Amino acid sequence: MRLARWRRPLAVIGLGLVLATPAAVDHLVARPSAAVESATRAINPSATASSAGASTWFCASGRTSADGTADLTVTVANPTDAEVPGRITWFAGGSGRDPVVEPLLAAAHSHLEMAAPDQIAGGPIAALAEFDGGGIAVDHRISGPLGGAIAPCSSSANAQWFTADGATTIDAKTTLSIFNPFPEDALLDIRFVTDRGSAVPAALQGVSVAARSVYDLNVGDFVRRRSRVAAIVRARIGRVVVERTTTFDGSGTSKGTTVSPASSEASPTWYFASGRSTPAVRERYTLFNPTRSPLTAIIDVVVDGVAGVEPFEIDVPSLGSAELVPFSEPRIPRDVGYSVVVTTDNGAGIVVERTVDARGRLRRGFSSSPGIVAPAESWVVPDVVASPGRSDVISLLNPTDTDAVISLKSLGQDGVANVAAARSVSVVAAGRLDIRLGDYVALDKQSLVVLSPGAPIVVERSTQLVERVGNRPLVDPLPSPGRDDSLRALTVETLPGESSTTTAAAPSSSTVAPPPSSLSASTSIATSTVSSLAPTSPTTSASTTTTVGSTTAPTTTTPPTTVSPTSTAPATLPGTERRQAVVSRIGTAKLGTSVNGAIPLP
Repeated sequence: MRLARWRRPLAVIGLGLVLATPAAVDHLVARPSAAVESATRAINPSATASSAGASTWFCASGRTSADGTADLTVTVANPTDAEVPGRITWFAGGSGRDPVVEPLLAAAHSHLEMAAPDQIAGGPIAALAEFDGGGIAVDHRISGPLGGAIAPCSSSANAQWFTADGATTIDAKTTLSIFNPFPEDALLDIRFVTDRGSAVPAALQGVSVAARSVYDLNVGDFVRRRSRVAAIVRARIGRVVVERTTTFDGSGTSKGTTVSPASSEASPTWYFASGRSTPAVRERYTLFNPTRSPLTAIIDVVVDGVAGVEPFEIDVPSLGSAELVPFSEPRIPRDVGYSVVVTTDNGAGIVVERTVDARGRLRRGFSSSPGIVAPAESWVVPDVVASPGRSDVISLLNPTDTDAVISLKSLGQDGVANVAAARSVSVVAAGRLDIRLGDYVALDKQSLVVLSPGAPIVVERSTQLVERVGNRPLVDPLPSPGRDDSLRALTVETLPGESSTTTAAAPSSSTVAPPPSSLSASTSIATSTVSSLAPTSPTTSASTTTTVGSTTAPTTTTPPTTVSPTSTAPATLPGTERRQAVVSRIGTAKLGTSVNGAIPLP
């Protein structure tokens, strides 16, 4: 990889002039095309419309803990006005293991957690969540001795998947979880692109993934001692779901666990709302070109309080990768919030992922995830916490020419409620904002809805586990005189027609909204709107056929279809007592860093 010539200077100007000059804003702001907005439904996990008759979510990367228990918790958020019945089917790896089916009922404006039953433990685990209605959002989390991780589940199964990053160094392990919930076997070709070239293992050409099974592929068995490993998974027959898990054991500079859904397509545009680089928290943006033609990626950086950051141009070879490390770039200030937008100069598709490596004494963990390909006006974070033991930060990027007025709503056992302390928060046109939720609200076992009517934005959630109360979150607010940084009490107002919300206990004696100066905002961004171009399929060599999972597909198993609507919900659902007793498993880890995109709502 080489950094190409600096791009020509941008016509970036101060915030006051931008707001006063609509024509200038129109020139600077990227306007996502209809094709790109449609593509987000396939590339990013996305909820179906609330009017849809069904929705399906695939969570592929569960596992068995060292003590023999199942380590996978699925979180369901229902921001709609209607209760939605459904079921979760839990799948286990290996042959002769029957799936376990549990019904569920997602009440209107609710948050629901389902932990995998221990009887499916003994190897890799996956979950298929099906609902008799739309508007549902689902994510999942795992936890272990090397940390906890949380990420959205996939909203579709596909015949093609890409991951841009991964590592097989002596201190790292990268696993591809391949989930086939369908009644027919899938036949796959898998290749890797590393920092030292491509690898097309013969044993991974014509791989048969058994019907209704999940299989964990250890990438290090095929490419060893590589610090950057991208993967291409293509199905000759059938469709699958692919997620990647990477763990670092701490023998090197990194320690932690990360889980992320793969990307089903390459895109000409990628947004990353959350960004910050410090000596203790390093970021890396990995650009993977899965096409047969070289391309140039243009990286625009929107920095809080800094106008006119020169964009980067990075050449990415065909079937190759490159990277940008903000900490090594003097043009990007340290310990300041920023957002990143990646586009290609010719409209060709690319896959971009961001790695966050927290190495500090007070912050530990590792995260790697793809960006978002299109903004939206409604977003949901199914699993959000603001507590002394886990700090969540919501990052917002407004790539439009209209100021976005933001509202936050929590979903939980008491229904939906406004986060009143965050009322009238706005993100200026072509600007960004970080909101540390602990400054506004105390949340536990709840979901968060972010709305920006009339101005599509990009939303990401950053999670940082802290080993003891008093440790610092991933993102600090800007200092303000007389600030009380203790966790505020829950400040909500009940919406019409909903039950009241109980105020949560907090260290401070009164509810105080943080001053506006605690919100970090930036000025402007310049990107270009480009049209989508499908990548050229790389040539793969067929070789021996290997069977993974069950060797024989069950002949009497019914396919995973959406549950038929029922007229009456069961009075007591199986496993209710067990689910209510489950502690948020990510909270049992001593360290963890997860930065993922929220789930867009149509």
